[in-house]
Amino acid sequence: MDNKENKQIENILKKSAENIELKPFSERWQVIKDRLEFDSGEKVVVKERVPALALQNNTNESKKSNVNTKKIIILSICLFLIIFLAIVIPISLRNNEPTYFGPTDLIHETVDETTFFEHINKSKIDIVDITIYECDDYTLFKTDTGEIQGGAFLINDEENAALINVNFYSSAVIIPQDDFIKSDKYNINSTEIFYYRLEDNIDLFEYEVLANHKNVTYELKYLSVTDNILEFFNKFFV
Repeated sequence: MDNKENKQIENILKKSAENIELKPFSERWQVIKDRLEFDSGEKVVVKERVPALALQNNTNESKKSNVNTKKIIILSICLFLIIFLAIVIPISLRNNEPTYFGPTDLIHETVDETTFFEHINKSKIDIVDITIYECDDYTLFKTDTGEIQGGAFLINDEENAALINVNFYSSAVIIPQDDFIKSDKYNINSTEIFYYRLEDNIDLFEYEVLANHKNVTYELKYLSVTDNILEFFNKFFV
């Protein structure tokens, strides 16, 4: 095409365009708006709001939980201490309490004179001085663990024609006193002596004696041809 023809076509198109009637924008928008999808590329982040009351409730519950936990721990400790003390204190007191024996709880061991005095001195049982007498039949009274809790010996008093069997015990040995409820009494300083005569043997003077002298208990069986028991007491318990 030459320039003349192009010019003619251009004029025709312009006239056609001028003759076209355009609808108002509002009418055209109503037609096309439902077919359009807008995506601006921007995203709005909506933060989740936690109500202040809910936060306060959670805080209060947390505090209550901590308080309850502390109470449980304290109660557990107190319970443990109570149980511990209930067990330990009685055992401790029991260990501190002295142990007592009866005469039948002790083991009798016959020994010689040297062994007898050696063990009695180590036991710290302060017996009377028997070196002034002729003695025999030495015996030690022991616990099942070997502790010395007393002993025995026989006095042969030729001067007074008397035989005296002497048993003695430490303060840890309890001696029954039922037989001496109605007995006679004799005092030498701070020593109280209980004694009574046996009537079975009318030819001899036979006495049962119980005394505690310097924290040592003595049981004596006194046999003599003369009634000189008080003279013996005065000489023996000094």
